Amino acid sequence: MENTNKNRDDVMRATLDHVQKVAKNIASIQFELANRAAVHDTSKFSLEEFEAFVIATPKLKSLEYGSKEYKESLKSIEPAIKHHNENNSHHPEHYKDGINGMDLLDLIEMLADWKAAMERHEPHGTFEKSFEVNIPRFKIEPQLASILKNTVERLNWNSKQKTACVQNPCSICNKPIITGTFVGTGDGNMTNGGSFAHIECYRDKEQ
Repeated sequence: MENTNKNRDDVMRATLDHVQKVAKNIASIQFELANRAAVHDTSKFSLEEFEAFVIATPKLKSLEYGSKEYKESLKSIEPAIKHHNENNSHHPEHYKDGINGMDLLDLIEMLADWKAAMERHEPHGTFEKSFEVNIPRFKIEPQLASILKNTVERLNWNSKQKTACVQNPCSICNKPIITGTFVGTGDGNMTNGGSFAHIECYRDKEQ
């Protein structure tokens, strides 16, 4: 009986240690993604890109993603697109090996980018259209294509709901919450009315 209790204690400690290590590893991934959210597409404000996107963005918004007209509009700002891809690893064109050179963090940011882009192109923008165009465009293998589609389903990104951070103000200061800078302060989540606050506001309140 004594050995059984010792074994239980050992297994409990080992399991808790494992859980804590996994949580630490996931936290490092969250930290990296939060950093990416903070600097996403900042190169678009550079001299090499900004003026080109000022001209092209209104045109692109009115065009169907992947259409002949869409591609022609992109060609008109090709130097800016080239500079953008060179400085942003969430685009497959950033890598010599294309999508095969990307890591999971790149792929997550890429999917988030696709979602934001498709919302800009409503009512034509859908993930179905994104996958239809981009799977052959980037030569995405069936297994990876399934993983990307499964991720979209898990996050419920196929719905028409817009990015939640725009709809959920800080529960303390009532200002808009920017993705990657919030903490949960109650039940629910950002798509079903959960309560959230800026990290800074939450810390000040707790002190």
